[in-house]
Amino acid sequence: MTVDMKQFDGKSTMEEVLERCQKAFRNYTGQERLFTRDFSKEELAGRRKNVAERIGKGAHLLLFGAHPQPSHLASQDATFYYFTGLEVCYSYLLIDCSDGSSTLFLPPRDETDGEAGDKVGLEDADLVREKLGLDDIKPKEKLTEELGKVKKLYLPFAELEGGGVTRFLANGYAGRREQEEWDGVEPRYKAIVRKLGDKFPNLPVEDAGDFIGRTRRIKSETEIEVLRQAGHLSALIMIEAMKATHVGMCESQLEAIAKYIYSAFGNCDLGYGVIGACGKRIVNGHYHLNNCSCLEDEVILMDCGPDLRHYSSDIARIWPVSGTYSDWHRQIYGFIVEYHKELLK
Repeated sequence: MTVDMKQFDGKSTMEEVLERCQKAFRNYTGQERLFTRDFSKEELAGRRKNVAERIGKGAHLLLFGAHPQPSHLASQDATFYYFTGLEVCYSYLLIDCSDGSSTLFLPPRDETDGEAGDKVGLEDADLVREKLGLDDIKPKEKLTEELGKVKKLYLPFAELEGGGVTRFLANGYAGRREQEEWDGVEPRYKAIVRKLGDKFPNLPVEDAGDFIGRTRRIKSETEIEVLRQAGHLSALIMIEAMKATHVGMCESQLEAIAKYIYSAFGNCDLGYGVIGACGKRIVNGHYHLNNCSCLEDEVILMDCGPDLRHYSSDIARIWPVSGTYSDWHRQIYGFIVEYHKELLK
């Protein structure tokens, strides 16, 4: 597979960005893999203080780490990672919004997944505190006791976000399951709110989604760097997919190119399912079967983005299977370009 090293921005070539992307995951083993490689403890502490100031004095914010997942795409919750930089499941963060101080509640190592040398648990409290700039670390069993001291509690009313699943998609599917007569599973956040009500009937519990969203909306320079890497990965996929396109190829080969590049250059997986659609299938914005042949007079719509250390950058492009734009291809392409310009206005 060849790589086009054309200039993508004034700061760095694609080659340089991909090099930084690869360095971010090479030579990280054992416990190091469970800590962020992108953000300093000062930046993480600043995020926690920022959201605390937005919520205001007299309240606490509770964030739940991901639960273990039976999937090769298992991942930490993106919001929990944003504020902690930690990949340990069944961990909990309690932020005192009066002063921004944070307490992390950890399980012991024997309750976490992984090999012996790859685990982080309560026994590693000093290491975790040092790396992530947390104020205190306690056993997860102490969380109930600490919540008993809280006067008002906020938490995100949202499902797990990660492992190639956005919170919007997760919330939508959780809602559908809840409404299904023969399923009826309660969404995780609703179960948490209900259990809080059982244990602390006088504790007000409110949704922190808006405060968290406004905190995450403005990206730092270090976040922009990860997003730049994600964008270059997807740009490289588009270039290689265009080069590989030929009449009679299967849409699945486009998906295979995306999976290869994300794995080889970013040690990451898909942020969402690859759309590799040809012909009439391009009108389906969430087409994902990718099992049809690409015919000569058709165009390809390809859309993909990685789950690169909990960040993604979505790129979509359209090109002719034959490699040559016909008159009607040019008309449609021109229409889309003009539509794009108007939308940006």
